[in-house]
Amino acid sequence: MGSLLGGPVAALIHDAVGSWVPVFGIAIGLDLVVAALAWFVLKPARRAYLGVPGPAVPEMAAPLAVRPAVG
Repeated sequence: MGSLLGGPVAALIHDAVGSWVPVFGIAIGLDLVVAALAWFVLKPARRAYLGVPGPAVPEMAAPLAVRPAVG
């Protein structure tokens, strides 16, 4: 669906604004949204489906996930 509508919608945005920068900005923003959904929604759902116990965040990344409040 995205490949079918992506080109014409990108062209409409380009024609309305006159630059490709907003089109690429929207694409980057949506890529970040998809990455966050994969990390926070799909990964725990996959663990639950497979019945694999474990934290949602790997031990290696735990120090990055839990940081004390600064200030």
